[in-house]
Amino acid sequence: DYEILLQQISKLKDDIARTERQVFTDRRTLHHVDADSRSMQSEIRRLSDQGSKLDAKRSKDKDTSAKLCGKIDEKNKLREKLRTECKRTTSEKDVISAQLL
Repeated sequence: DYEILLQQISKLKDDIARTERQVFTDRRTLHHVDADSRSMQSEIRRLSDQGSKLDAKRSKDKDTSAKLCGKIDEKNKLREKLRTECKRTTSEKDVISAQLL
């Protein structure tokens, strides 16, 4: 009976040691996972902030682009008006020149 009791005690000690090693390993793994999680959360916040800044810049650039397109349209209309006026003036000049000859 005493031998059986010693074997059971030895087995229990082995089980306890194995469980303690597993607990240590699990705690270490949990620590690494927790550190990785914090790092990823920080990266997510950084990327979210960066995304917000890029959205604001895109909106500003879109407004600037719309203003520039408006100015280009105005200049194109002015250029077309001047071209038409130049053609009319040239035609009038040609008519006057022909009349003088």
